[in-house]
Amino acid sequence: VPITAEVKGVDGGSVTTEVNPKNMQVKIEDVMRNSYPISVNATGTPRDGYIVGEMTTNPETITIWGTESSIQNIHRVVARVDVSGLSESKTLDAELILYDGNGNPMDQSQMRHNLGEKGLSVNVQMLNTKFVPLSFGVSGTPAEGFIYTGYTNEPSQIQICGKKEDLDAVSMIEVPDSVINMNGLNGRREVTVDILPYLPEGISLADETANNVVVTVMVEQEGVKTIELPVEAIQVKNLKEDLNVSFETGMDMELQFTGAQEDLDVLDVRYAASIDLKNYKSPGTYEVAVNIEVPSGVRLTKNPTVRITLTEKDGG
Repeated sequence: VPITAEVKGVDGGSVTTEVNPKNMQVKIEDVMRNSYPISVNATGTPRDGYIVGEMTTNPETITIWGTESSIQNIHRVVARVDVSGLSESKTLDAELILYDGNGNPMDQSQMRHNLGEKGLSVNVQMLNTKFVPLSFGVSGTPAEGFIYTGYTNEPSQIQICGKKEDLDAVSMIEVPDSVINMNGLNGRREVTVDILPYLPEGISLADETANNVVVTVMVEQEGVKTIELPVEAIQVKNLKEDLNVSFETGMDMELQFTGAQEDLDVLDVRYAASIDLKNYKSPGTYEVAVNIEVPSGVRLTKNPTVRITLTEKDGG
């Protein structure tokens, strides 16, 4: 296509123009249209204690016109909304984003659509969230000479979501006894439990992938009891005023006790552990003996130790 130039606003005389390049190459394509479903992409973080629930677009589909090559390159149509600070269900204006097959946003300047003056919006449902503990039962009978001493579960609680009135009615998620069987068990057993079937109606997990809970069932010989005590429960005595103490993170002490079963059944050592640092006067890392106070009739099979680090206080 030849390119010409016109100079306006010049009275009289002659004007000479030269255009470089003299021609422009253009590509002409047929116009094509297609209809697409619209998905939602929520950005931002809602207000604490809330989570985004169901999201629907208005309209749910869109018709787009453009060149044949551009229309055929549209891979996904997205309504993008910002839910920052949101704490109640709302209809929000949305931005229309077109993505090609490589996941890159597309230029829409030479396309048109049928959204009209109302544009694109998204109905955003906001749900309340809540942390609740989990309760597990067990069924069956351990091997002869062994008794059931309890269980632990990780995580110890889960975050659920739903309408406020549904959440208020839930204080715990209970899993039936029949799910965990300890017939013939003569030691610890880890069981992975999917808790989704035990959620009340109207309640969902805040994180849909957090449905598996690891339950450790503890069975021990009669007259023996094992207790895991977190290092944070250890009392620190006689620490120098110019020093700080820290424990090796993520470590629990495993304490094994023997004695009469009736004494072991009521044994509680949550506040019985302590370390004495009167002989530790300089910064460093040390292995320190832990003192465990146990009632008469109960014996600790092995004296535990813990690794600590002493550092100088700021300005020390």
